[in-house]
Amino acid sequence: MGIFQFDDDGKKLFDKIVKPLVETHTRLVYEDARDYYEPFSIKMDLISRMIEESNLIIADLSQKNPNVFLELGIAYNLKKPLILLCSEDSYKKI
Repeated sequence: MGIFQFDDDGKKLFDKIVKPLVETHTRLVYEDARDYYEPFSIKMDLISRMIEESNLIIADLSQKNPNVFLELGIAYNLKKPLILLCSEDSYKKI
């Protein structure tokens, strides 16, 4: 499952790089919550279930996004395997 800020940069990264890599180098199917996204509506029960059912979580921490941090915390608590991504520019600002 991909966890990221739903902006153009995040969508490009996950659609053009992460999803193809996951699906060609593992036997996993890539998913994220975009199909269920509604502005100003957080569907935490659905997102929590998706995280719980996932075999791997890939999270982009380049943006300071509370939803991403919350979802990452849920995945961490469930002891899911994690891959954390961060843009070089964001990393240098820390």
